[in-house]
Amino acid sequence: MTLEQRVQLALEKARRQFPPEPKVVGMEHALIIEGQNVTLSTEVITFGTRCMGMPGGATQCSPTRGRVGPITIPSVGVEASF
Repeated sequence: MTLEQRVQLALEKARRQFPPEPKVVGMEHALIIEGQNVTLSTEVITFGTRCMGMPGGATQCSPTRGRVGPITIPSVGVEASF
């Protein structure tokens, strides 16, 4: 039995700007950088991928699970509000 670990990371930098006139609405903008599985861990899949057999006949599958990866999903976003 192995322990699988994945780390998800999110960084956000926000900045507010207010004009000198008190009756004018200010604005805010932010840059967001995210990443899923930033440790580049492999994924264990739950369905049998190591199966053998003839078409129309019996299929033999090993009890081991298949591994996929590493799969990493980066994301960069910009947010603005007035």
